Amino acid sequence: MINSIYFVEGECERKLLSALKEQPSLVLPGKVKVRNVISEIIPKSELLSIKPKTNVIFVFDTDVQQTDILKTNLSNVKKYSGIVRILTVAQVPNFEAEIVRSTDVKQAKDLTQSKSSTDFKRDFSRLTDCRSTLKKHRFDHNKLWTQKPSGIFGFIEQNGNLIKE
Repeated sequence: MINSIYFVEGECERKLLSALKEQPSLVLPGKVKVRNVISEIIPKSELLSIKPKTNVIFVFDTDVQQTDILKTNLSNVKKYSGIVRILTVAQVPNFEAEIVRSTDVKQAKDLTQSKSSTDFKRDFSRLTDCRSTLKKHRFDHNKLWTQKPSGIFGFIEQNGNLIKE
């Protein structure tokens, strides 16, 4: 069996992936670590602790026009031969847009009935039954992580379809 480890930008992505891993699973099973691969380099010690035959999956927003650290992280992961493959899952342009695209809400804050867009991420992270909330808003995981990033992120392959089951 191939292991997977997700490096996700924040708590919202962790919450979403945890919900999608519930049975019946909609994504590859795996450990989820909060590590913003756009703005922080994954320590070598952490990369060395990844078990052989592991998929390394980066989930990140594309609304910050910076790719140097992402490129360094991709390069560093490639140095370790035990990795099966590196998958990049770009949120175009961000988590909130992915929620709008894959549900029936007009604004992400409508999903959690948040008072403002600023409160949305906090409220989403605090959901007690995220999967149920998504289902209530006609969540379609086939619409999630489908857009190819452009501009400075044009070199990134959108692998959202490869993590879905």
